[in-house]
This record gives sequence, C-alpha cells and structure tokens, in this order.
Amino acid sequence: MQRMKYLLLTVSVFIFCQHIFSAAPTQDLLEKIDVAKQSLSGTTNTEARIDLMCEIADLYYTVNPDSGLAYGNAALSLAYANNYLRGKINAHDRLGFLYQTLGKFDHASEHLTSALQLSELSPDSIKTIDILNHLGSMNYNQNTEKALAYYLRALQLSQTVNDNRRIASSYNHIGMIYMQQKNYAKALEHNLKSLRAWIQIDSMKTTGVLSDIGNIYYRLLDYSSALAYYERAHRIAEKNSDYLALGYTLANSGIVLIEMGRMTEAIQKLQESLKYRQLLDNKEGISNSLALLARWYYRQRDYDHAYSYAKQNMELARSIGIKSSVFDAYQIIVEILTAQQQYSKALQYKTEWVAYQDSVTENENSALLTRMEVLYETERKETENKLLKEQQAKTEAILQQQIIITISVAVLLLLSSIATILLYRSNKLKQEINKTLLKQKDIIEEQKHQMETLNGVKDKLFSIVTHDLRGPISSLKMFITYLRDETLDQQMIKDYTQQSSATIDRITDMMENVLQWSKSQWKGLSAEPTQINLHQIAKEKIRLMETMAQKKNLTVHNLIPPAAEAYADLQMIQIVFRNLLTNAIKFTEQSGTIRIRCADYDDYVEVSVEDSGIGMSKEQIDTAFSFEHSPKAGTNEELGTGLGLLLCKEFVEKNGGTIKVESVLGAGSVFTFTVPRSKKISEGMLNQLSA
Repeated sequence: MQRMKYLLLTVSVFIFCQHIFSAAPTQDLLEKIDVAKQSLSGTTNTEARIDLMCEIADLYYTVNPDSGLAYGNAALSLAYANNYLRGKINAHDRLGFLYQTLGKFDHASEHLTSALQLSELSPDSIKTIDILNHLGSMNYNQNTEKALAYYLRALQLSQTVNDNRRIASSYNHIGMIYMQQKNYAKALEHNLKSLRAWIQIDSMKTTGVLSDIGNIYYRLLDYSSALAYYERAHRIAEKNSDYLALGYTLANSGIVLIEMGRMTEAIQKLQESLKYRQLLDNKEGISNSLALLARWYYRQRDYDHAYSYAKQNMELARSIGIKSSVFDAYQIIVEILTAQQQYSKALQYKTEWVAYQDSVTENENSALLTRMEVLYETERKETENKLLKEQQAKTEAILQQQIIITISVAVLLLLSSIATILLYRSNKLKQEINKTLLKQKDIIEEQKHQMETLNGVKDKLFSIVTHDLRGPISSLKMFITYLRDETLDQQMIKDYTQQSSATIDRITDMMENVLQWSKSQWKGLSAEPTQINLHQIAKEKIRLMETMAQKKNLTVHNLIPPAAEAYADLQMIQIVFRNLLTNAIKFTEQSGTIRIRCADYDDYVEVSVEDSGIGMSKEQIDTAFSFEHSPKAGTNEELGTGLGLLLCKEFVEKNGGTIKVESVLGAGSVFTFTVPRSKKISEGMLNQLSA
C-alpha cells in the first residue's frame, strides 16, 4: 500500500496543478493586478468595469483569494444591478473558484451552479463547457458520481460545438473519475480516446494524458506498460522544456523501476526528479521526491542517507502543511531507527507521530462521528415517518371501506339485487386489505428484528474493542511513566520498546478491521472487480508481515504460481489475504510453517492458507465466520476483535466466491476461499447469488 500512496500523490498533483503552475510568477501577477486596477479607475463604462473586476478577482486566485472575493462580490452586485448577463456568469464563476480554493465547498457549489444556470441563457456554449468542468473538478474528491455527470455533460456539449480541445480534455477528465472509482477498464478506454484526440490536435500537449495512462497500468500491476507510457511523456516534456512535467514523469518512472527491481536506474530517475522540482521550488514535488529517495535508501539498507532524506521531508512537509507527507516521514524514520536498533529514539519519534496524528484527526473524527449520528437519526426518522404514512393510508382505506359498506346497506333497502353485488365486492376488497395489513405487519416485525440484531452487534463490537484496548493502553501508559521516572535500564527500555511497537501494530490492525467492517455496514460497500495477480498480492502481504513472522521464527511459503490471476476487487482480496495470513501467524507456535497455495478450476480459482498451528475445535469452526465467534488470544497473547474472519467471508461473497475452514485441534488449520477467474464468470456467479 505504501507504493500506491506515493503514486497517488504524484498523480493528483499532476492532474490539478495545470492552472496553478501555468500561472505567472507572483511578482508578474501583482504587476498585472496593478495594471488592471489602473484601468478600472479610468473606466466609466459599467459593463467594462464589471469585466475588469472579474479579471482582478481571477488574478488574485493564487495570490490573495480573500481580496479576489471582494472584487468578485462587487462585480456580482453591479452585474445584477445592471442586468448584465455575461457579468453575472463570470462573477459567479470566479467566486466559485475562489471559494473552492479556500475549502468552502458549499459556497463554491452555490456560485458555480448559479453560473451554470445563467450560462444556459447565453449563446456562449464554450463558457457553459468551462463551468461544467469547474463543477466536475470541485466534486472530484467530494462526490465522484456528480463529478462524472458534469464531465459527461461537458463532453456532450463539446461534441455538439465540435471543440476538439475540449473534447480531448473531457475524455481525460472522465477517465480520471473512472480511475478514482477503480474502474480501470473504462479509465483506460477514455484516456486512450483523449490521447488519440490530442495527437490529432497537437502531439506536444500529450504529456499529462500519457502519464495518466501510465498510472492506470501501474495500478493494474503492468509495470512494463506503465514505464513505457511514462517514458513517452518524459520525451515530450523534454522537447517542451516543461520542468514541472519532467519532475513528475521521472518520479513515476523511478517508482516503477523500484517495483521492477531495477534499483540503479530508479535512483538516477529519482535524483533527476528532485533537481527539476528544486529548480521550480515546487515544494509538494520536492517533498514527494525526498520521501521516495528515503524509501529507496531504506530498501538498500543505507540507513544514514535514508534518515537524512526522511528528516528533510518531515521538516518541509510540516512547513507547507502536507499531512500525508508528515505521516510518511515519521513512519520511515521509525522504521530506520528500529532497523538500526535505536529503539529509544524510535519510540520518541513514534510518540511524536501519534501525537501529531491525534492533533490532526481529532476534529476530523469528531465531525465523522457527528455525521454518523445525524445519518442514523435521519434514517430512523425516515423509517418512522414511512411507517406512519403507511399506517395512515391503511386507516383511510379502512374508513373508506366502512363508508362503502354503509352506503351499500342503504342501497340494499331500495335495490336488494344491486346491494348484494356491492356487498360481495366490498367483502372481497376487505379481504385484500386484511391480507395487505398482515403483510405489512410481517414487514414491520422483520424490520424490528433487524434493528435489534444490529444493536446487539454494535454493543458486542464496542464491548470487544473496549476490552482489547484497555490492556495495551494501560501497558503503554505504565511504560511512559517508567521512562519519565527514569527507573528502567537500557535493556528493559529495549524490551519494552519492542513490546510497545508490537502492541501498537496489533491495535492498528484491529482498528483497520473495525473500520473496514463499519464501512461495509454503513455504506453498503460493493465490489469493483478487475483482473488481479494473486501471486503478487500474496508476495506483498508476506513482505508486510515479515517482522511479525520473524518474531516467532515462522517460515511462510508463497506457492501460488506467478501467473495465477482472478477477477475480483483488488482491495477486498488484499484484506482477505492480510487477515488470513495474520490469523495463521497469530495461532502458529514458534518455528512453525505457513503455506499459501492456489488451484485453478474451470470457473474459479481456489486459494488456501495452511498453517501448522494449534488448530480449532468443532465449536470454533462452526462459529468462525459469524459474530457468535469469540475472539481468542494467539500463541503469544496477540489480541483481536473477531472481525477478521467475518470480513473475509463478507468480502469473498461480495466477489462471488465462498470461504471455508478445515482444522484439527492441535494439528493446524486450512482456510480456503474461491474467486471467479474472469469477468464473465464473475457476473454469472453474482447473478446466481442475487437470484
């Protein structure tokens, strides 16, 4: 996962930096602002003044957004006072961009939506296209479905007016949304369309889309194709003397070369990337390059150079407020110091890391909790309102029926034959209503049962998490107290540090499982399958858990063939591998063996994780994949929530597969799951499950 995080940073900066980095230097912008202000003071024409105010607001975009807001609001008021349509559109558009820069997305959405509505009254279709793209950009990290809808409208309108440049850009925007949604097939399709369009317009403008295509292949683990596209992008950037693009293409190439094991070429690319970014004083890019260089030297076990680059990155990331880079810098420094057996210093940095992370996430967690509570209350009230409305409708139907019966009795006194027919129909209608009432009652009872079950699951989960966190946190608190009182010798500090590090890792793993389970329950998590390489996934998870296995002197064998593939959600299957491997390590005694195998069948692939551990009783096997399963400490007293196997079952089944366990108490366990081999087979299995 660390590898992917660096790539995503590079991509996101590269996609959205075009407007910012193509802008003139600050001094040039200030000079342009002064010229525009002078023109404004010498202009008496109202529409010209509105246009100049909008221009000044736009120039303040990267220099001083608050000043830009002042000019934008002044232009907006004057445009409405004079009913100047183009002025209204431009002012709303500029204000939307400025509010987006300041992170005030509600205000930004309001202004951009107003600009879009007004632009539809104007014959200027190009302006409408640009506003649609602005709305898509604003929603890129907020709501990908809304962003996609705006970009598709922009594409359709661009095709209508036959604007080839905007058509090419729209394909690229749509492709990036699909990549954000992990729909790599559609992402590749649209970016290739964008590439073909740009080649016809101007082949020297293809650096960005070539890099985006390389990023898609990287996510698909096709490193050779990714490298080929990055190198094409690099050659064009060289011809254009585009230092910004050169910095990112070199960084991306370096990342891929590391994954391909071509370490000498990788370090050359990374060092060149850093030079270009330093020439531009691109601080986010410099931070990214420093982080990559720290990782490269760490993998080469050159810890002094690794520490130097990581330390520089931490200082820079803190100064410019890039939280993810600060977190990464802390992590690599802790890993370096641990590798050098400087446990006391590693603990110091890890403590600082946790404190920094807590300070950053405290407000975010509070906001998340509030949103979850509001969501729960809203859903509960909506359910109650729906039931009340249904009950009211039933009551009205019954009252209506009573009226019909009363009228029927009155008519019976006059026309007995007609009354008989009406009474028959009334009785039949009453029977249908009674049947409907009984069905509604069953539905309400079922909903009540589901709510009681969910409340029980919630209470049990909170109980488990509270119980499992109390012990480790108390131990850490005691350790910190000993350190403060200086009552421990060096050997005891070293032992306590190793224990504390392992405790924090177990707590992190436990909370990751809780988070993934919560997502699946609250958000209705669905699978986004792609063709994945099972050998690479197993290899990566074994590498990540190498330290955990070494503590027990365990041997882990990856017996999955290098070419073994399946069609499933990459992230879900990674979580399944991680939990099954963690489980095997947890319940295998010292010097044991773990084997990961794979068998190919016509319609599916079968993966098994076999250990020589302590095994399971029949009762444990029967409840292994349910919430009745009680978490049990490992052979080294490792903790757990009991959610790991529950997540495995849920994620495997979401991908159209099955999971089972075979075990003999005292003789080890074998966990086996299946996933479809191809897209066609996957769709067939999921259709069978839904039927």
